Amino acid sequence: FLWEADLTGANLEGADLWRARLRAADLRNANLEGADLARADLTGADLQGADFTDATYDAETQWPDDFNPVAAGAVLVK
Repeated sequence: FLWEADLTGANLEGADLWRARLRAADLRNANLEGADLARADLTGADLQGADFTDATYDAETQWPDDFNPVAAGAVLVK
């Protein structure tokens, strides 16, 4: 569990975050380019400035309210 973790500016490029519990984590300015976020829980996380280019997620990934993963560069996979 990484609930409320301070990952500000972390380099998580290509990270396997499948089923990661990142609820309320601070991911401001983190690099999540190409990360696997399938089934991850990012509810309440601070994603300001985070790079989600080509990060993948699925229908079970939970995002903060008002966050648009597609606009942030993430890719929905089936």
